[in-house]
Amino acid sequence: MTHVGKNVFLKLGLAAGLIVLALLAASISFDLRGEEPAARADGGAVQAAITNQVPPGMLGAWIWDAKTFDGQTCRFWRAFDIPPNSKIVSARLLLTADNEFTLYLDGREVGHGVEWRELMDFNLVELLRPGRHVLAVEAGNPFRDAGMLLGMRIELADGQSIEIKSDPTWRMVPEQSKNWKERASPAANWPAATVVGTVG
Repeated sequence: MTHVGKNVFLKLGLAAGLIVLALLAASISFDLRGEEPAARADGGAVQAAITNQVPPGMLGAWIWDAKTFDGQTCRFWRAFDIPPNSKIVSARLLLTADNEFTLYLDGREVGHGVEWRELMDFNLVELLRPGRHVLAVEAGNPFRDAGMLLGMRIELADGQSIEIKSDPTWRMVPEQSKNWKERASPAANWPAATVVGTVG
């Protein structure tokens, strides 16, 4: 084979390799607004990437502030109660935000995500007890579309379940508010979240 022939052969091989890599990347990255989420981990003791299909009806809607602008940070607050003397069997929370988020439970940071196409899976069973709990999400979006998407399901030993979804029951917390991640009840001036999109 001539020197020119070898160069052509190498270029063709490189091009074929790039095509294969592109196809592989496409096979594991999905758009959450209509497809299955990507299976990729982001670290953390209670955080892992989803490896199976999301249970039907578990997720809520995409929510955000009533107004969206570039460089925006939104704070979401939601309280829930676990009945007295309940035994918690499982507690799973799925979450993503366009473009990044930090999740808190009762003021404690639980995890972080930086890619809206990655729906993160949190196991919260060791962090929950009977009584009132507070979920807080701080989400940021540098430009264009924005939103937060969440679904949580708590299974109790008596067969009951508690479900929390991203919907207008969440409150938007003003920037100047203090201790909002631990607060057991919302302030009167915290408006309801706005639905900005649906899944599917």
